[in-house]
Amino acid sequence: MNHKQKLGYMALGAGILALGIAIGQFITPSIEAQSNGVFDAIVCRSLEVVDEKGNKAIVLGVTNDNERIMGILNEAGESAITIAADEKGSGITLNDNTGQPAIALFAVKLFNTVEIRDKRGGNGIRLHASNGLGNRAQVYDRGGNVRWEAP
Repeated sequence: MNHKQKLGYMALGAGILALGIAIGQFITPSIEAQSNGVFDAIVCRSLEVVDEKGNKAIVLGVTNDNERIMGILNEAGESAITIAADEKGSGITLNDNTGQPAIALFAVKLFNTVEIRDKRGGNGIRLHASNGLGNRAQVYDRGGNVRWEAP
C-alpha cells in the first residue's frame, strides 16, 4: 500500500467519524433526565416510585373526584399509609399489614376525629371534636357497641 492510499483511508475514517459526531449532536434526542443536575420543577399528573423489583412503593396523584392523594405501600403491595386532601378536608390513615385501616386522623370543615380500629376492622376508640355537636370520646367493645362514652 502506497502513501497516497494510506492518506485516502485516513481521510475516509476521519469523514466517517465526523459524520457520526454530527449525527449524535443534531439527530439523537438529548438525555437530560439522566443527568445529575438539579431540577426546579417536575410537572406531572401522577408519580409512582418503585422498588428494585418494579413493585409500587409510593404513589402520588389526583383522583377523578379531585382528591389529592399520597400512598405508601408495603412489600405485599397493600396500602400502608394514605394521606388525602380535598375541598372537604384532609386525613391520614395508617393501615395494618393487610391494608385495612388501623389508625385514622381526619380534619374536615365541621369536625376533627381520631379513630383506632380493632384487628378485625371494627370500631375501637374514637375521639371526636366538633363545632356544633360538642366533643366526645368513645370506647367500643368487641361487638362494636359503645362500652364507654364521655360527652
